[in-house]
Amino acid sequence: MGARRLKSHGSDDVVPFIRVPTSKKEALVLRGTYLTFAGDRGETLLSFDVTDRSTDHLIYSLEITLTGAMRLEAIGGSAFELKSGAPDTTPTDKRVLRCTGRRWDAVITLDENQRRRGTMKVARHSDAERSDPPNTSFTVAYTGVTGVTDYMGFDGVDRSGNGYDFPLRRSGLEKTSGPISQVGVGYTPDLSPGGWPNTLRCTNATR
Repeated sequence: MGARRLKSHGSDDVVPFIRVPTSKKEALVLRGTYLTFAGDRGETLLSFDVTDRSTDHLIYSLEITLTGAMRLEAIGGSAFELKSGAPDTTPTDKRVLRCTGRRWDAVITLDENQRRRGTMKVARHSDAERSDPPNTSFTVAYTGVTGVTDYMGFDGVDRSGNGYDFPLRRSGLEKTSGPISQVGVGYTPDLSPGGWPNTLRCTNATR
């Protein structure tokens, strides 16, 4: 799906509504479990089941190279090797975005993995409609750059299977206080063929 854009009131900023293409060069942080099993042609396959993202599971063919590295290849994709990396010991500089919308508000807290993972809490107004998300809290995670300069993509899924995706301006997250660009949130109810765009006005803080 291409980018849908909303021009902010009183600003020249252009806010991208996800979902838009992300860069293949961006690293994703995923949590889940995996298992290996034999394929129809005798090859070893690996299934990775993601627990806190909109992706359900990923399946690759698995080969252990002579150097002991894991070589993975998805159907129709290019092969790549997994390499061990040293954990990042830099403390995460937390951000808390307190956001107000037309019929629901949100608090987005980015406090893990260098502000690439956190939570989103939704609070409905009394006039909220069926097309608005429920009162809920769930994990959100960075998905890559959005294709619009300076914007990072995030998404999450609540316990009912409803999807949320939104961009945040990288330079805005560097601020420790004050308002940031309007945030366009795509809300996709479970089993819905399409999503609903929402605009939130957010203030950035550290707590």
